[in-house]
Amino acid sequence: MKKYLQFLGGTPLFKGIRQEDLPAMLRCLQARRAVYAKREVVLLEGRPAREVGMVLSGRVQVVREDFSGNRNILAEIAPGNLFAESYSCVRAKSLPVSVISTAESEILWIDYRRTVTTCSSACRFHTRLIENMLAILASKNILLSRKIEHLSKRTTRQKLWAYLS
Repeated sequence: MKKYLQFLGGTPLFKGIRQEDLPAMLRCLQARRAVYAKREVVLLEGRPAREVGMVLSGRVQVVREDFSGNRNILAEIAPGNLFAESYSCVRAKSLPVSVISTAESEILWIDYRRTVTTCSSACRFHTRLIENMLAILASKNILLSRKIEHLSKRTTRQKLWAYLS
């Protein structure tokens, strides 16, 4: 995990947290690293969501498959970005999506509850971590609201105009 400390310091989740505080924070969060091969399922639709994933290396896709077996790619997650945070936040009992590795990938897994609640050690960096997680969730919420706004237009011309403006 030591080789990722500088990288983690530059991610939105750990923004504003000193690099020397990261090892203690990762222990506090009980973070764990896992490696996935290309095309390996990282999270499976229908399973519960308990942890937030951060891509350390490689790439993953958030996908939804329909009854015909057609796979729709909802998001491509690059290194430094999170996935499953919204589902973990609400403790979804059944994920409506799957996450699949598109290249050999390393994922940092963090329990969402440990992220947004302060620990018994009263770590000084925990408040900043909570602020960062809220900012990430709010940013994704705004992005999705914009997508809905564009897609809710009645004609293609209106959709294009809304997107370009």
